[in-house]
Amino acid sequence: MYTENIIKDGLLFVKAFLSNQIARLAPKLYVDLTRETGRGSEDTSASDIANYFISCFGDYRDQLGLNNDEFCKYLKSKVILEYGPGDILGYVCVNS
Repeated sequence: MYTENIIKDGLLFVKAFLSNQIARLAPKLYVDLTRETGRGSEDTSASDIANYFISCFGDYRDQLGLNNDEFCKYLKSKVILEYGPGDILGYVCVNS
């Protein structure tokens, strides 16, 4: 858990769970309520966001210990689902 206080941990979990459900079911409402896209509240260009995701894939490749060619073969015919927060633990490969 997050802290030594089980009640605080439970509240943090419930808050995160509920905010994730709002983001999943009503993304526009989530953005309107939080003024965030899930990438923080600062203005970010599309190019910066794309570079961030590319770097996440590089981190993922490195965690698997693959070179670029091996990584491309590994990803072939897979669908990648990115969920947050974070990058390495936030990816799921699904065989398609």
